[in-house]
Amino acid sequence: MSDLYLIHPERWPVLLLPLLLFGLGFLVQARRRRALSAFAAEVTHPLLLAESGPRQRGLAFGLEIAGLLLLAFSALEPSWGFSIIDVERRGVDLVVCLDVSRSMQARDLAPSREQRAKRDVQALLPALRGDRVALVAFAGDARIVCPLTHDYAALEQLMDQLGPESTRRGGTNLGAALRSALALLSPEGAKSQAILLLTDGEDLEGQGQAEAARARSRGIRVHAIGYGTTPGSRVPSADGSGFIKDERGQPVLSKMDAQGMRKLARSTGGVFVPAEGMAMPLVEVFNKRILPMDQRSYEGQERRRRIARYQWFLLPGMILLFASFLLSGRRRRRPASMERGPSKSAREAAA
Repeated sequence: MSDLYLIHPERWPVLLLPLLLFGLGFLVQARRRRALSAFAAEVTHPLLLAESGPRQRGLAFGLEIAGLLLLAFSALEPSWGFSIIDVERRGVDLVVCLDVSRSMQARDLAPSREQRAKRDVQALLPALRGDRVALVAFAGDARIVCPLTHDYAALEQLMDQLGPESTRRGGTNLGAALRSALALLSPEGAKSQAILLLTDGEDLEGQGQAEAARARSRGIRVHAIGYGTTPGSRVPSADGSGFIKDERGQPVLSKMDAQGMRKLARSTGGVFVPAEGMAMPLVEVFNKRILPMDQRSYEGQERRRRIARYQWFLLPGMILLFASFLLSGRRRRRPASMERGPSKSAREAAA
């Protein structure tokens, strides 16, 4: 029992109930003995005070407390030992392409387009089960941040560190993002693969449609989530002291290219969803478009599962309580001496 483990240690207060009952029972018995001694002597009133001996009473009470302690301990669900089980994973392969260009720092979506996109990815991760997810960061070029993995916590941690400085070139190159995403997906199994493109859609390099055609030829759908507004917003400068300006000294206005993203997504059989006005757009796309997809089987993994032993305490506890009940029932029966009336010594003493 060196590896004894309690699955629900937070239930420990239930152990106090049998101990509290023991303390109350002890006080009640002590008070009862004092009251009977003060009321009458056993020699003069045998019919009133006749009952089974203190040993039987103590044994019944002890069995009751022990049974309750075992039942309370079983509520903590003790376990020890492990069993090895094979776990089969089934799911789809998703590649999240996150735009980290300077335009994603615009604040027409609070707190910024980039931070809103990251929050949407964080909201998506708990909805995943056996799915694998990869992360690509892109601006003027693209970088694979995390390959396909089941480790969602690691992916989230890596995503938190991304920003405009995460890529070597500025700008927005949707083609580079899709090219890196396609490189992460195997040539087989397109029915269980999808790409999520999170961007404001300003494809400055003009290569997005060409790479979308490659995705379509492989049977992989691209779902685009647009961040920003049609009127647009000014782009903060790198030092945060102002806004980026063009060659004429006017603030650069970044607008979401909804039309371009809608065309790109539809060309692959995917959908375009604007993030503005929707609480969790990625979860919406996942539930409606990705969950119905065919799932692939991944290599099974061996896991250790703790073996529950609560029944080893539950059953003895119930047996002890039943034994206590039987002893208490015998104790409540009227002794034979009471049925026959007072003893001869008691009658002589009364005379």
